Amino acid sequence: VTPSVPAAPILCGEYRRGRTYKNWRPRGTDDWLLILTVAGTGRITIPDRVIRLQAGDAVLFAPGASQDYSTDDDTGRWHLRWAHFHPRPHWLPWLLWPQVAPKVGVRQVGDLAATPIESASQRMLTAQRLAGQGWEDIAMNALEETLLWLFRLTETAQWSGIDPRIQQAAHYLAAHPQEPFRLAKLAARC
Repeated sequence: VTPSVPAAPILCGEYRRGRTYKNWRPRGTDDWLLILTVAGTGRITIPDRVIRLQAGDAVLFAPGASQDYSTDDDTGRWHLRWAHFHPRPHWLPWLLWPQVAPKVGVRQVGDLAATPIESASQRMLTAQRLAGQGWEDIAMNALEETLLWLFRLTETAQWSGIDPRIQQAAHYLAAHPQEPFRLAKLAARC
């Protein structure tokens, strides 16, 4: 059994792991756990199946959820970002993900680098690494932004059925309003 880690209010990190990486907490933890797959492949084992986590997949374990996750044997490598946290009360609606098992949700984002989730989750990690006064508040703010983008990017009805290249173009334009608009340049990016 993998020991629990205390998160008050947040503990986060980033791992690049090989085939031997495994975590098993049959009773879960008393906090929430968010895992973002940056590269490689991970897997979660739930009672009736195994779910492979590809780059851009996110998994959210609620308190008390059985946590059984590891590097996928086929690829043998998994680059993941994680956060154990106690959510602020107004976050709770953003944590109601479609469940693949009791208290376990999975969302597929796609190319993380093409979304604001990448930079927000990186700021969360930077805050913890630098530590110092107020690091937990900065990390929680970055986690809040990460969760909001996950909620927005996967739940907004306006994006359902829209070609991913169009979505990528819209995100790029929204993130770079100062750049002159050039259709050929935008098309080349997407």
